[in-house]
Amino acid sequence: MIKHVVIFNWHPEVTTEQVAALQQNLEAFATTLEGCIEYAVGANAGFCEGTADFAVVATFETEEAWRTYFEHPDHRRIVVEQIGPMAASRLATQIRH
Repeated sequence: MIKHVVIFNWHPEVTTEQVAALQQNLEAFATTLEGCIEYAVGANAGFCEGTADFAVVATFETEEAWRTYFEHPDHRRIVVEQIGPMAASRLATQIRH
């Protein structure tokens, strides 16, 4: 299995409405994917200082399933149209488990 983890910090002008729309679009997209076992996405709960603004944590059955997700035209559209303009920073990793 592949665990995909991405964290973002947003530009200061990003609104809660933009974040909610992104979350809704990512969640809807994830439901269409074969090989996606778990998909959690959302804004930071705000328990601690110095943490990221938003995260995606997904589990895929195989590397191929992750690559299908990552390269999918709908994912690329969300990245270009929503995430790109909002993101001040992005960190990602994929781990085998």
